[in-house]
Amino acid sequence: MKLKSNNPGHEIYIDGFKLLGDFIPYNKSVDRESTINQLTDDLTNGKTYTKYLGEKSEKLTFKTILPDRLAESGYENVLKSVVNKAKKTPVKVRFNGKVFMGMVQEFSISFPVESYREYKWIIVESEPFKPVYKKFNTFNYKKAATPTKSNTPVSSFPVSLKTLLDCKPVYNCSANKVTCVISWQKQLKKDGYYGSYPTDGNFCKYTLRETKKWQIHYKIKPTGKIDKATKLILLNRYLNTSKHSAAYKKILLQQYSKNL
Repeated sequence: MKLKSNNPGHEIYIDGFKLLGDFIPYNKSVDRESTINQLTDDLTNGKTYTKYLGEKSEKLTFKTILPDRLAESGYENVLKSVVNKAKKTPVKVRFNGKVFMGMVQEFSISFPVESYREYKWIIVESEPFKPVYKKFNTFNYKKAATPTKSNTPVSSFPVSLKTLLDCKPVYNCSANKVTCVISWQKQLKKDGYYGSYPTDGNFCKYTLRETKKWQIHYKIKPTGKIDKATKLILLNRYLNTSKHSAAYKKILLQQYSKNL
């Protein structure tokens, strides 16, 4: 619907400030349009959608003419302040007997004749936007599992390494053929320690002494035990030669360090 009127008796207020009425006798009619609200946006697949909001919205187009002396009396300064506000956020608009929230879409000043200035207005109804958030799953993805001791690829670890990571031997010169001690003695030999001593699985003075030498070489406290610091060195050495990504290596190291 489009309504056009030359009635100078129209009144328009914006944010409580009078734009048109008895105070401003020189006006050039009001064009009023009433349109159907709709919302248009783009989808991620490149298509667009239109949602009809089911409410009518006002659009007012009009001009006012003021003498320079009236405009320069302070009216125009206040007017510009109101316009700046109404261009950024919806404000209360009253058109005759109807009140709605609106924004200034267009505002300009011109000087058609000497000693007078003309203001051009376009005000549109614009309720404060209230977004609606909906949760949806586009790709049906599954959250990646965080590696734990039960779901990390320990099967890819060498048997000797898995044995050493679980190893908690105690100093005992009478206990022979302890499996994880045999693995540790072989590791010492491989790294250049433990010389010609037998790999008998006996955690006694020779194994203790060579373990301390190994720990000093890797700059950790020489406890002589296969402790957490020792196991972290072994794990780090393996991860540095593995094909896992740097990020995944970090996760593995953090997870295993809690359980060593």
